[in-house]
Amino acid sequence: VLDGMPEELSNLAAAQAEQVVRQHLLEHSEQKGSGAIEDGARLRRQMAKLEADMFVENKLLKKFEAQRVHLDDEHDGISEKLKAMMGPRITLHQRRVQREKSALEKVQQEANRWEDMFKKSKAGALELLKERKQHKNNLQAAHDAVVAAEKQEEVARTEFEDVRG
Repeated sequence: VLDGMPEELSNLAAAQAEQVVRQHLLEHSEQKGSGAIEDGARLRRQMAKLEADMFVENKLLKKFEAQRVHLDDEHDGISEKLKAMMGPRITLHQRRVQREKSALEKVQQEANRWEDMFKKSKAGALELLKERKQHKNNLQAAHDAVVAAEKQEEVARTEFEDVRG
């Protein structure tokens, strides 16, 4: 609605400036033409025309200025109504965003806690596997030692019975 107003106002300002120039020309013409009757009549007609034009342009200028003031007031009123309507909605959405941020932070903290727990459990499990492997190796070594001892016992028994017998 306000888009065309600055152009119209500048056109009116230019027209007003033109009126001032015409007024000066008219005054100059009045001074110059006071000698001849024809010139005087012509100048009076020009002066009347210029005065009429100036009156119309002043009237238009006042009309456009009143429209501008009215549109500015209307714009301000609509802007205030919009702010009044949208203010609570914006506040509501800001609160919702804040709640969601808080919930996200809690979820991230919980995820970090679980990740730390997982890392500790994994480290513990790896340590247990290492110990289990060591125990298995020790058990295998003991088993191998028992088998070797049994073989030695069998050899010793055989030798003992050969010697005894």
